[in-house]
Amino acid sequence: MNKSFIRAAFAAALLSTTAAAAMTITATAAVAADNTNKVGKAVGTPLEAAQKAMQANDFQTALTAAQQAQAVPNQTPYETYVINKFLSIIYVSLKDYPNATIAAEAAADSPVMPEEDKKDILHDALELAAQANQPQKAIGYGQELEKINGLNNRTATMVAVAFYSLKDNANAKKYAQMAIDAAKAAGEKPEQNALIIISNTQGNADPEAARRSLEQLAVNGGDPGDWNRLVNDAFSQKGLADADALNLYRLLFFAGAMQSADDYNYMGSLAEAQRDSTEAVKVFHAGVSDGKISSADANAKMGKARSEAAADEGILSTVISAAQKSKRGEDAMQVAQDLWGYGRYADVESLVRDAQTKGGAKDPGEINVLLGMAQVAQGKYDAGLATLGQVSGSPGRMRTARLWSLYAQSKQQGTAAPAAH
Repeated sequence: MNKSFIRAAFAAALLSTTAAAAMTITATAAVAADNTNKVGKAVGTPLEAAQKAMQANDFQTALTAAQQAQAVPNQTPYETYVINKFLSIIYVSLKDYPNATIAAEAAADSPVMPEEDKKDILHDALELAAQANQPQKAIGYGQELEKINGLNNRTATMVAVAFYSLKDNANAKKYAQMAIDAAKAAGEKPEQNALIIISNTQGNADPEAARRSLEQLAVNGGDPGDWNRLVNDAFSQKGLADADALNLYRLLFFAGAMQSADDYNYMGSLAEAQRDSTEAVKVFHAGVSDGKISSADANAKMGKARSEAAADEGILSTVISAAQKSKRGEDAMQVAQDLWGYGRYADVESLVRDAQTKGGAKDPGEINVLLGMAQVAQGKYDAGLATLGQVSGSPGRMRTARLWSLYAQSKQQGTAAPAAH
């Protein structure tokens, strides 16, 4: 199977530390040396000013006040910790991520960080270390979070990505699976990068596990590239008939996942070979429109299909009527195939049901596949899933039905890209 690649770097999220509006720092008189968890007046007064500015979303003024606190000499370790905690939030709000990273790391590395702050501070340091492409730092903060049961879907994925970038596949897989499990427990969608890591690290050792991971990627993320990889993998299945191959290409075409000249050329040729002339012409034109094949190449390949498509369109109503009147299910199936190329999915469904009732189709196993596809194409996802669940036959046919079922699931979740054609 083709490898997927870790997707774009994590966008820096707002820090999870207590929101500025809720933060309270009380200026006190100078404290005794052994009273480490208080802030003296010299530091507390400018931090109070910083807090007020933060509450007013005036982060530049807040930065100036926090820097005044930072300049106070003879700070206690706890005062330094609190200043860095403030600065990390302020710098993130100003989108100054390099300085935010420095401040967050200083706070996270402080030996006097209170126990109750650890989860939030370590989370913030991990977010920023991942954003800054500091994998060793991210791993360190992630493992500290793990000790206090503080990892979630997102942060465990960040740790997995950090290990993956260091080519430590065993730990990358461990934390990616931890992220997926956390997502399931929280009723969330798994992070895409966690799924990619599982797919990539399982590819050679466990192809079926890698295939399942790629399926999750496609269903949860809707990336056309994932659908393309799944379909290319399906072509390796045994017993894949030409009708199944065409239906796999139809999924690619319908999902906007055609990505190469070969996709358009093979699909167009398959459609033409099965006398679906209108569909063949439509595919070749789309290949030209998408910049994958040249007009000259498309014209050369269309050849006879163009004239046949024009002739078919002129007698389409007559052909549909004849198929409905015919006692042979095969006649209805053939016209249903033709109508797919016109995008007339309700008519496809009607004629396939007609073929089912009459019997006599050359390939009875294809009936439920085409019926389920037509239902999915109309947005009848529950019905389509039920129909496709009844498909039986060769591994190639079963795989075709499964991919259309997965596409229906992705549409139900709203993750699939809109149909492109």
